[in-house]
Amino acid sequence: MSYFDVDAISQSYLKGVLYGHSEKKESSSMTMGSMIDMLVTQEDKFRDTYFVLSNEEMPSDTIKAIIDLAFTYEDRSYERAIEELNYIGNRAWSMEKKVEKVTSHTNYINQKIASVGKTIISHEQYTQANLLALKVMQQLNELKLQGDRYNQLELYQDVRHNNKDFFCKGMLDIVFIGDTIQPIDIKYTSHNFEKSAKMFRYDIQAAFYTKLLQLEYPNIPIEPFMFIVVGDNQANTYVLSEEDLYIGEWGAKAIYNTVYTPHNEWKAEYDIYGYRDAFDKLLTEEEEEIKTLKLWT
Repeated sequence: MSYFDVDAISQSYLKGVLYGHSEKKESSSMTMGSMIDMLVTQEDKFRDTYFVLSNEEMPSDTIKAIIDLAFTYEDRSYERAIEELNYIGNRAWSMEKKVEKVTSHTNYINQKIASVGKTIISHEQYTQANLLALKVMQQLNELKLQGDRYNQLELYQDVRHNNKDFFCKGMLDIVFIGDTIQPIDIKYTSHNFEKSAKMFRYDIQAAFYTKLLQLEYPNIPIEPFMFIVVGDNQANTYVLSEEDLYIGEWGAKAIYNTVYTPHNEWKAEYDIYGYRDAFDKLLTEEEEEIKTLKLWT
């Protein structure tokens, strides 16, 4: 059973409980971040997940859209895709001529066939991801971290909250385990990292993973959580403070004028939630369900 098939609570699920579960649409930044992650931690599996388009001449965006749409149909009907996208081509062309024009791009069609079940990326994307992954690996070498390195380390632990155990899971990009434990997560951003950290609540992720490590390795000290942030052809490290990790776990009240993020001050005008607030919310929902059941029994 894969990590994603295990029925357990993840940090992303807890953030969804706090802020709402929204459907994630794969953006170019997300794709780039995933590629960098895999090149650094699971390079041998990269080609199983991604299909790199060749540098040969590609069809126009219009023809490419027709072929892509046709591949979503069970019968791969180019006629249907042409009609749905209202492809005109030369006004004198018959449908047969239009199909002939579309299917003449055999190189792209053959690549589509070979890429079934994979994420398609351009050769330029692949080249950029490789360069940025190299920056991450150079940063790791410069850190000279001690201990055994584990990539994509899976953790499964019961996290206790208000006398109830929540079965939780986490997958950490990189962990060095020796006399101490250094957890590391790789982030790609084309924006200011501190703003991204606030927006996506990376402190919750870091605090949650730190708790799982403490439960898995109770006798080994855990170093402050580290992010290696890559973008603009460079990689930098950001280490979270004890305060960041505390807020990620327990949250903070606005009345304390809380300072958050490793490098910039964020004076909160509203309460900041931690992952344990999500546990509280789950407990409340569970209690409401029990009350409802009692009313109907």
